[in-house]
Amino acid sequence: MTESLLSKFDELKNIKISKERNKIIIEAEPDDIVKTCRIITNKLGIHHLVTITGVDEGEKICIIYHFWSEKNFINVLTKIEKTSPRISSITSIVPGAIFYEAEIHDMLGVFFEGNPMMNSHLLLPDTYPLDMPPPLRKEANIEEIRRRMNLE
Repeated sequence: MTESLLSKFDELKNIKISKERNKIIIEAEPDDIVKTCRIITNKLGIHHLVTITGVDEGEKICIIYHFWSEKNFINVLTKIEKTSPRISSITSIVPGAIFYEAEIHDMLGVFFEGNPMMNSHLLLPDTYPLDMPPPLRKEANIEEIRRRMNLE
């Protein structure tokens, strides 16, 4: 299964594919995320993006795209530098990704290039202090955020 799946991704560099029960895990380079998601939708015919999650891992931010088909979950993982948290949007392939990307932008400060919602907030109030780290970053101090936003 993994070899035949890997052949669909021949054009990509440094891709890793593994399988656990009914879950396929694809590790892709950030520059290949749009191509990877396009292969999943076009070559594999999987169009259901369940969600996108972001995790602050310290020096990097891990972004996981969760696709679902009748037989498998497909998780596409990529890691971006926390000091320059930018990655291409997949909204041209999966329009519904617009809100998931906007949520990660608000909560972790990742800028999804090509997503039209990057200049507004989805979850955070417009009064969120711009000099504070996004609330789900490890360096965010929730008490300081509450104090500065008068939420105590």
